[in-house]
Parts: sequence; structure tokens; C-alpha cells
Amino acid sequence: MCLAPLLTQSVAPIAVLPTSLLSSPLVALLVLSCLPSSVRGSADTHKYEAAERVQLYVNKIGPYANPLETYPYYNLPYCHPVDGHETDQLKTGASIGETLEGHSLRSSGFHIFFGKDSPEEDLCTMKLTKTDLETFSTAVRQQYFYQMYLDDLPVWGMVGEQRGDTGGEGGEVGEVDEFIFTKR
Repeated sequence: MCLAPLLTQSVAPIAVLPTSLLSSPLVALLVLSCLPSSVRGSADTHKYEAAERVQLYVNKIGPYANPLETYPYYNLPYCHPVDGHETDQLKTGASIGETLEGHSLRSSGFHIFFGKDSPEEDLCTMKLTKTDLETFSTAVRQQYFYQMYLDDLPVWGMVGEQRGDTGGEGGEVGEVDEFIFTKR
């Protein structure tokens, strides 16, 4: 993308700019940004070739009612996909926005390929221990959300939900079932 036309519309024409400004690093950067480039598809360019892998990063979990209270994604006992790809690897080259917002993006290991349908598959199976069950139960009761990033686009979802008589407005709590969403 060439930024020069956007800037020249809001300032004087380039012919009347002082010569000291013309030799500044800003002008050099603008000129370089207008040069054509031949970059292959990647997560950096957000352009992909057919069947090229698109990285899905997991980020954080936290209570929906307080989005500032967040924890690393794998604080919940989610299974780590064992699929031959490196998982739980910290993303390199975090943007300034990711850093300021406190993101800790980690590779999920999921197989996602550009322009290619993926059949539904079980990525892993696991037996929950009593501690794992209590951890998920607490997350469901506190209405935890999870956040992932696919090609730098945020994806949010709920960890689970309660169904049944939750008491409503001032009512008594009846029998409540807790469900964990296993399909994302």
C-alpha cells in the first residue's frame, strides 16, 4: 500500500515543501513504501497460496463479566493437540497492539489450510481428573470465554454454559447442569 497520496492530500504539494523535509527519513520511508514488492504469502502479508497453512493462535481465557481479568489459555485443562505440529510455542514478532494488550499468543497446532475444506476430526481425547472437572466447572459457572486469533483476527467463544433452573432474578436455584463446549 502506498501511503504517499494520503499524506500529500493533507499537506502542501510536494513542490513547495522545504528541502530539509525532502531529505528526511520520513520521505524516504514513504518512497520505499510505494515501491512494488514480490512477497510470498504468509501470516505477515495476510495473503495465502491455495492449501497453505493458516496459523491459529490461542490467547487467553477469563470471565465474561470482567474482560480485564484474563489468564493464559492453557490454565484450563484443554488438551494440547498432538498432531506433529509444534504446539504451545510463543508467537514470534508480536505487534505493538498485542504487546500493549498483554496477549501471549501460542500456536494451537490445529490443521487449518487456506481455501481447503477440513473434515471434522477429533484432535485429541482425554479423561478429565477430578481437579480438571472442578476447574472446568468453575469456569462454566463464572461464564469464562476463550480468545483465539486466526490470521490476526480475534475469535471469541464461551467455554461452556449452565442449563436448567439457575434461579433467574431472585429465584431459588434448582438443578443446574454444566456443559463444556468441545467443538470450536
